[in-house]
Amino acid sequence: MQEQPTDMLTKLLGRTKFELDQNRLNLRALKQSLLLLPLF
Repeated sequence: MQEQPTDMLTKLLGRTKFELDQNRLNLRALKQSLLLLPLF
């Protein structure tokens, strides 16, 4: 079965959005750890 280009595009966009969300979470965690750093 041949995959439709739109399906591939949707998959790609979905994965990109997922990775962006992950990066945002990582950034938030990084900021929090940087804020906590002076306490140690």
